[in-house]
Amino acid sequence: MNGCTRPRRSVVLLALASVLFGCTSPRDRTPQVRELYARTALRTARNPVVVIHGILGARLEQRSTGRTVWGAFTSEAVDPNSPDGARALALPLSVPEALHALPREVADVVATGPLRAIQLGIVFTVINVGVYVDILRSLGVGGYRDRIVLDPSSPEYAEDHFTCETFFYDWRRDNVENAMAFGQYLDATRRGIQARAQGRIDKLRSEGGEAAEQEAAELEQWLADGFRFDVVAHSMGGLMARYFLRYGAQDLPADGSLPKVTWAGAEWIDRMVLVGTPNLGAMESLQTLIEGFSPGLFLPHFDAAVLGTMPSIYQLLPRGGQGLVVDEDGKQLDVDPRDPALW
Repeated sequence: MNGCTRPRRSVVLLALASVLFGCTSPRDRTPQVRELYARTALRTARNPVVVIHGILGARLEQRSTGRTVWGAFTSEAVDPNSPDGARALALPLSVPEALHALPREVADVVATGPLRAIQLGIVFTVINVGVYVDILRSLGVGGYRDRIVLDPSSPEYAEDHFTCETFFYDWRRDNVENAMAFGQYLDATRRGIQARAQGRIDKLRSEGGEAAEQEAAELEQWLADGFRFDVVAHSMGGLMARYFLRYGAQDLPADGSLPKVTWAGAEWIDRMVLVGTPNLGAMESLQTLIEGFSPGLFLPHFDAAVLGTMPSIYQLLPRGGQGLVVDEDGKQLDVDPRDPALW
């Protein structure tokens, strides 16, 4: 008996020792991105990164009242379960001559910035829950600094340093409409970067010196070669970015046909990273259109009738022919949730 116990005890002790001393933790195996990119993080002559948030990822505010429609649930925000709050959150159901729901220029509710936190009023306290800022912080580790969300641990840059931009949009609206707006945003952003880069070149040349001249020449060559953007798109933002990459800023044909694939977006986009993008659709959108949406504890419920006015939710429905829809017995159904006849 003792002869059998000792080997087993030795094996257990050896295994314990290997865990404590011989194995590295996942944290130890994590690449030290900050150290790897410490030098390149200070370079200006590289592709700027554009971050695109997903559904719910932008703060919505009402122009006429200044109240928050999405992004805060305090006494100063609209109540989505009140008649006025529901009307503010919903999109108009009337069909204009154009394909899109409502011109941005006359819309009362607009996106005012990326959602960094949700403000929740409980008694007299306000709780901030981080939602979107983690993506920008991760990019900040690699030296990409955003103008809106600054991570204190990121390297310091000059005011004319351009590495990271954020495209925020009204996530309730048609993804095609937002893709078209994205094209306009890239055009304006490119022109802004070119102007700032030229200003940087002129400043360096006025300072003189070998190092300044070398940086100015590098930037000048970068502008001459032409630059494109690297895109990091989260969730539904990836669907919008994919549309722009394939079709550019062209609208959907009025006759209901598919637009022609031109890959016009490749003129603007060099690399694109999709993070959690539902390329085959999301079953949660089907549930949302039927049952509504409850974001979490202490947060109000959003009625399905209000959410049903938002084109983007329908565009998140699963594709047909993927076997994603089953009946109560678990049998796959050959249906397309996006077909109006099904509803």
